[in-house]
Amino acid sequence: MEVNMLWAFFLFMSGAMAHRLLIRLLGLGIRSSAFKLTLINCIGLLKYVSLNAESFVNNFPDAEENASKIEAHRVAVEYWRELSILALKTSIPAEVWKAMNVQDWNSAMMLVTTLERERNGKQDN
Repeated sequence: MEVNMLWAFFLFMSGAMAHRLLIRLLGLGIRSSAFKLTLINCIGLLKYVSLNAESFVNNFPDAEENASKIEAHRVAVEYWRELSILALKTSIPAEVWKAMNVQDWNSAMMLVTTLERERNGKQDN
């Protein structure tokens, strides 16, 4: 009888440990998904702001007279893009950032464009 109780205790503890491990793994998966979704939404917002900033620079009055100001604005927009990506990178856990495969502004825009195409393709069907 003692061996059976010992075996039952071992099975119970094994099940409890497996349950705890799975809860942790699934919890991390949910957390990672939430980070990815938030990151994608943030990049989408950055794309929107960037397009508006480009529109502002492209519609600057008297382009010939203000060429130096226009160039300064373009440089400022590029600098802002780099800082935005760096800010996102530092606010997201490293493993999530690596999984998203975003290195710079261009790769972030490719990711958002691809996701937008997939979403629009699903909506058309």
